[in-house]
Amino acid sequence: MKGENQLITRLNSLRPEWGGLLLIVFYTILALTNTIFPEDITDFTKAYYAGGKAVWEGNYDALTLLIEQALFTNIPIIAKMFSPLAVFDSWTAGRIFTIVMILCTAGAYILLAKRYCPKHRLLLLILFLINGPLWYCLQLGNTTNAILFLFIVALILWEKGKGYVAGLLIGFCLVIKPFLMLIGLYFLLRRQWGIVLGAATVGLSAAALSVAFFGLQMNLDWYEHCIAAFGGRPMGAFNVQSIGGFLMRLQTGRNFLWDWAPRDLTPVFKFLHTAILFGLIAVTFWLIFGKRAKTSNPGTRVSPHDYLAFSMVLTLSLISSTVSWMHYYLLLLLPWALYLGGRLPLPNDKTNYYLILGSIILCSIPLIEPYLGFGWWERQIARSVVSIYLFGGILFLIALGRAAAQNMLLSSSRSSTVSQQFKKNR
Repeated sequence: MKGENQLITRLNSLRPEWGGLLLIVFYTILALTNTIFPEDITDFTKAYYAGGKAVWEGNYDALTLLIEQALFTNIPIIAKMFSPLAVFDSWTAGRIFTIVMILCTAGAYILLAKRYCPKHRLLLLILFLINGPLWYCLQLGNTTNAILFLFIVALILWEKGKGYVAGLLIGFCLVIKPFLMLIGLYFLLRRQWGIVLGAATVGLSAAALSVAFFGLQMNLDWYEHCIAAFGGRPMGAFNVQSIGGFLMRLQTGRNFLWDWAPRDLTPVFKFLHTAILFGLIAVTFWLIFGKRAKTSNPGTRVSPHDYLAFSMVLTLSLISSTVSWMHYYLLLLLPWALYLGGRLPLPNDKTNYYLILGSIILCSIPLIEPYLGFGWWERQIARSVVSIYLFGGILFLIALGRAAAQNMLLSSSRSSTVSQQFKKNR
């Protein structure tokens, strides 16, 4: 990428008062639409704390019930990780958890600012502060903020050649958020054996410990109710920002905006869902690993193409997973930081400028809960505007895909030139 990209140039040209005005407007919207520090952090209270308390008290029947109701959706051994918090009441435990997540968020910003975009720390800080999914995650009491921090640490370790340790962190992230499994597939195809071994160590250890502590039946129940039940059966809830969720809302309008039960798509929409997913996965991995793609050799250090490929697979995971909550989109702060720091080999043109700017805007909007009626306009809003974060993710994937395709064409052109030169010199 030659020179400073257009997005950074235009943002840097803004007067400081515009940045202040932007923050005031954003936090006004945030205050009107959400409680910034809520009394009831539902994901933590109903899932992590409840599961940890059940383990602390030895009440495995209560944990089984949480799993059967798909409230505690992690593999059972994760409940043991939260069990020490059961010594506190739910309010105190929730505040401790929130503080830890805030520290993880601050750590994520510091690492990204220092290592990847030291010249644009203020711009990155603004991206963090205006990120609606990030605030929404803190409001819910979910762990995605910590996953962002761990991914950044893992990326730094990978750059330093410590693949196995990086794999341990990535494996832990995959255990907590199974929807990220495509990232594991990427490292396998990339032949990063240290990372693969580290991730496999954590995954197999978690499975073995879970069976050892909680028995095979509870783990089978977990797989049935929390993994298999959602396979190809999306939810229509407003905060599910996946292709499947979009198609469910396209099919049913506003009927299931507040329903978090997985449902079957009609045969036509199911075929469309399958075709889109397989198409996106196939095209993405072809652009990364295709014959003419600039894929680094297994033994080399991290290259710009690796940053691009990792960002593509992360974004693909967000939009393709059947269960992709709105707060998952805060993970895009990592590739956005790579972009600000010039680590992503993206075309420096107007098309990419608008794609990335559109992605940042759409994926940073504060959550506005859609209390919609039954009129025609409300049904159309449910079918379109409600999926705004998904659309932002798609825009970013298109921008990344354009770069990968351009790299492939350049590689093919250079290969052809070398071949012709070789024939001429024979």
